Amino acid sequence: MKKEALIIFLIILSSTVLSQTDDEIFYSDNLMLDLILDSGFELTGGSSSSVQSAKASFAFFPVNGQNQQVYSTNTRPNADEIDDNLVFIWESPDLGEYDYEIKSRVNTFNKIKQVQKKIHFPMTIDDPSIIKYLQKTDKIDINEDIIKQASFLARGEDDLYKVVYNLASWTKKNINYSLTTVTSQASQKASWVLENRYGVCDELTNLFIAMSRSLGIPARFVSGISYTNSEQFSEPWGLHGWAEVYFPEYGWISFDPTYGQYGYLDAGHIKLKDSIDSDKSSTKFEWHGHNVDLEPKLLNIEVNVDEIGNKNPNIVQITPLPFLNEVAFDSYNVIEAKLENLRNYYVGMELILAKSTELEILDDRKKFVVLEPREKKSVFWIIKVNEDLKEKYVYTFPMEVINSLGYSESLTFKASSKATIYQYNQAIKLVNNLKEEESKIYSKNVELNCSVGSYVYVEKPFDVNCHIKNLGNTYLEKLDVCIEGICKKMDLGISQSRDLNYNLISKNTGETKLSASAKNSDVSKTFTFNLIVNDKPNLNISKVNHPEIVKYGPEFVVNFEVSKSSFSTPKDVKVKFIFNTKETAWEFDEIDSSQNFNIKLDKSMLNPETNYYTIIVEYYDSNNKKYISTFNGEFLTDNSDYLTKFLMWINKISRSIEESFN
Repeated sequence: MKKEALIIFLIILSSTVLSQTDDEIFYSDNLMLDLILDSGFELTGGSSSSVQSAKASFAFFPVNGQNQQVYSTNTRPNADEIDDNLVFIWESPDLGEYDYEIKSRVNTFNKIKQVQKKIHFPMTIDDPSIIKYLQKTDKIDINEDIIKQASFLARGEDDLYKVVYNLASWTKKNINYSLTTVTSQASQKASWVLENRYGVCDELTNLFIAMSRSLGIPARFVSGISYTNSEQFSEPWGLHGWAEVYFPEYGWISFDPTYGQYGYLDAGHIKLKDSIDSDKSSTKFEWHGHNVDLEPKLLNIEVNVDEIGNKNPNIVQITPLPFLNEVAFDSYNVIEAKLENLRNYYVGMELILAKSTELEILDDRKKFVVLEPREKKSVFWIIKVNEDLKEKYVYTFPMEVINSLGYSESLTFKASSKATIYQYNQAIKLVNNLKEEESKIYSKNVELNCSVGSYVYVEKPFDVNCHIKNLGNTYLEKLDVCIEGICKKMDLGISQSRDLNYNLISKNTGETKLSASAKNSDVSKTFTFNLIVNDKPNLNISKVNHPEIVKYGPEFVVNFEVSKSSFSTPKDVKVKFIFNTKETAWEFDEIDSSQNFNIKLDKSMLNPETNYYTIIVEYYDSNNKKYISTFNGEFLTDNSDYLTKFLMWINKISRSIEESFN
């Protein structure tokens, strides 16, 4: 069976919707369940038939274990527990149908087995009761392809928990869950599953166990019942198979590659039986008689949830953030999820990046990660913004990082037509550098910081100042410290530091980030910092509107717009409208988009024939350099009436006299 999560997203200024279903059963710390298993058989024959006895040995029933406690088990008819089976016996039965039923009250738990220390791989197993779980079986066969694949996944790793996690997560990622008749009606061998790359839960588990055993890791098959919300199944509860892996000093630990649960099970799992091989047969029938046949019935399963516990506490802190807070359309961005294991034991889980439809994830949206006790680690996604977005809008994209333990954190970033384009090669280089930094242990002992020394303009040289210090106990030789392909090589002794200067030129305006790196065979340290590249500020005067001919008498209006056409924001803006020597002015700290102006004029300001006006916009950049934009316009007056013309001349003379006194 398969667990599925439904995640739909909302993008601001778009019509997509964001929601998430959260099923309590998957993430509760315990469930109180009433389990009913019933089946039966029919004895058939003729008039000469006779039956001395019939027996049903039922192997599937819950017992106490790490993840469950059985409070009661009742059978109908009464059964005896013999050799891990419930045995039902009918003496001298007649021909006809017979039923049996097992009712159990079970408390299941969502618990992570707390492996607190590293167990070295490969390991040696001496216990005969454990060694048997290393052997080949009919369904869990081991061929050269399985050995090769398992060895590839374990190469270079000496931590048993991480090896087992790699096997389980690879199986989950690479074997397609498929309910075809080939796999649903008859369990296929592990070698078949590896070759065909699909199967149901039994097949995924068979392959995972086979790869484990091929590496000398004991593993056994578990038959049980699980809950699912998948639409592929008509009922939420049904038979399911998973694995248990043996860890020295810790015992058997659950791994369910179908559900992506590593080192734990959700409380919707009920264990019924463990075995060396996968076995779908739950019942063995025996009968003694003459001229009699026995036809078994299907097993019926009913699970009722009586109580649901609390949600499991958060054990891994997720801090997601975008590399750039705003990018251009058709641009890339990097999403980082910083993870911190809050517990002193290993935690394995899946992470899913949930996004809107306007974004594309360049690699898998699902990431698999195992964290050592108290470990901090990051995972990364490269995403691309759709190019077919409306230029006049600024889009805000909500995203969410969800883990398989039931917790999530959200983030947002913006996209606009005026933002900086972040290229794919920049994104992949950044991610590779950060991954390399995590893989080289000594990197944490190197301190690297950089900053921009001055206000930066496009196509103009600017300085970047960097400081690097060796905080560890190793002499660092042949260290390359680079920014944007400019590298400086050095040796750096213990406790020594260096100040470096780089002279760069940016060809693109906008807000972006630069990456500095320090690398040698022991170290890969990356430092990213913001860079704002400015162009010359520019304000345009546009959308000027007024009557072509103005009549003397009523008021009239002149409209215009002042809008920013640069990335840089103009500062200390003064807008002047001068009409026939009369000035009107407005002042702004800055204009970051557009500003509309409406000026009402009356007859006292008109000249007899042509009227002239000027729009002047004065503004400054961040270095206090002044810029000016101007617009000149004119319009005519309707002076066909001699009286009107005379009055306009009088007004003009009056304005001249007034100006001379001023």
